[in-house]
Amino acid sequence: MKRLLAALLLILTSVVVPTVATVTLAPAHAASDLCGNDLGDDSGDDSGDDSAGIRAFDDVDPGELSCVGVSGADEDGEVLAGKTLTATINIGAMTPPNAATHGYWCYDAPSDDDSSPDVYTAISGADGPTLQSGLNTSTYAPPVSDRGRSVAYCVDFSDPAFTPTQIESDSVDVVAAWGSSGKASIIGTPKVGQQLSASLPVMTPSEDPDQTDIQWFRGVAGIAGADGFTYTLTKADAGKKIHFEVSFGLDGYDSKTFDSAPVGPVKKAAKTDLTPAMPKIAGSAKVGKTLKVTPGRWKPTGVSLSYQWFAGKKAIKGATKSSLKLTKAQVGKRMSVVVTGKKAKFTTTKAYAAPTKAVKK
Repeated sequence: MKRLLAALLLILTSVVVPTVATVTLAPAHAASDLCGNDLGDDSGDDSGDDSAGIRAFDDVDPGELSCVGVSGADEDGEVLAGKTLTATINIGAMTPPNAATHGYWCYDAPSDDDSSPDVYTAISGADGPTLQSGLNTSTYAPPVSDRGRSVAYCVDFSDPAFTPTQIESDSVDVVAAWGSSGKASIIGTPKVGQQLSASLPVMTPSEDPDQTDIQWFRGVAGIAGADGFTYTLTKADAGKKIHFEVSFGLDGYDSKTFDSAPVGPVKKAAKTDLTPAMPKIAGSAKVGKTLKVTPGRWKPTGVSLSYQWFAGKKAIKGATKSSLKLTKAQVGKRMSVVVTGKKAKFTTTKAYAAPTKAVKK
């Protein structure tokens, strides 16, 4: 019997049993994705690379799998005030292993000197949760008072016997909603030789954006060089519809783009049409200063010209000369003027000057 059992044992130990490799997905894999892939398209800091960098022997080492990323920003790295940002934080193996961690939302003040590090300051009342080993999350909805500031998520690593270390997410710029009244529209007659003018929405809180970009279109194609407040129709426009797009930019606010309704199809010029020139306003847009409009040379000769000044979109009563002295009532408004041309047996025509900057005190 003993010999039989020994024989069976010999047979069993001589058989090669195939093995199957198995992988258990642990939190470390998710952490590896976070630290290695930088939260995909979301705004985040590949702090795994940062923490794996060269450190002094007495610095706390967060480890390769300690990192933080922030999601919720748009593709430009901006978030609208009131919208929620989410920080994803992973705490990996540290040196020393029992180092204390402290996570919190912070303001990022970029350094003017590229060789100097950014300065991060904690946002009052925006501490994150107690950080545990592995994945953690924290949310923050920037208030309107954060407009124009950059926010990030910071994690401090400390130990009494070591020098503290910090990692941070990429920063997100906080912008506020930009209001508007009115719409983008076109003023003028869609006929070859005539001038079209862009009537723009009034932006609040500022009627004087840092950036105003206009592009005129013939059908769906942009017209080369047609990027001003006015556009004079050419023979190439005949039979086509014309519209424009305008984009506004102001520091600390979300950008806005408006599209006007098209006009046309553009008609061919008639013998009774006046050919206007593009009027231009000269002078400083300050209270007490005088603005003057130059109407340009209209065709044919002998055209009688009249003027009407506007503050924003409102006509100024009695302001019907070629010059205008600015008053306190115009502060914050952009000034413009309409030049009207008349001649017997010809069609009355209007031309519009591009508006000034908002009037200052």
